[in-house]
Amino acid sequence: MPNDEKSVTALTHFLDELHSLDWQFLCKMQPNGYDCSNANDSLQYRWYYDVTERTCKSFSYSGCGGNENRFPTSGHCNTRCQPAVGEYKRIKTLLD
Repeated sequence: MPNDEKSVTALTHFLDELHSLDWQFLCKMQPNGYDCSNANDSLQYRWYYDVTERTCKSFSYSGCGGNENRFPTSGHCNTRCQPAVGEYKRIKTLLD
């Protein structure tokens, strides 16, 4: 195998491992945050991954605090935290 192919294979393996670590860290975070004063005017619906139920759920986000287990849409959440589900939904959408 030429060096370029070995490099690409090694990089691909590294990125797969990185994605796995990202999922393990980011998607397993417990959602948190706190209410801001005057937050009622700026409540936003966001999505987080519930590791116990293995699904993405919506919540009202006031814009303060929180962590990286917060996504603007269910699609973003599924793509990041459930790649197989996200890919299935993407392909199904293309076929419909």
